Amino acid sequence: MPCLHRAFPPGTDRATDVDGPVGRLQQLRNGLAHHEHLLATDVAARLADLTAIAGLISPDLGGHLTATSQVSTLLTRRPADT
Repeated sequence: MPCLHRAFPPGTDRATDVDGPVGRLQQLRNGLAHHEHLLATDVAARLADLTAIAGLISPDLGGHLTATSQVSTLLTRRPADT
């Protein structure tokens, strides 16, 4: 996305640090929009993608998301796979 080139700090590796995580988040969003389940989704990894992208845009935003998100807590409470 050429319009995002100024959103990230200089030296950011676009392919690794931006395109990969944003692409995975877009796939997640599209799946949810089509009512696909999350059973096979690595939710913790998608949360990491989200906080990493947010942290690149604004370190304060990344920190805020990490500090206030309840997703990690909920993931620890889910039943174990059997």
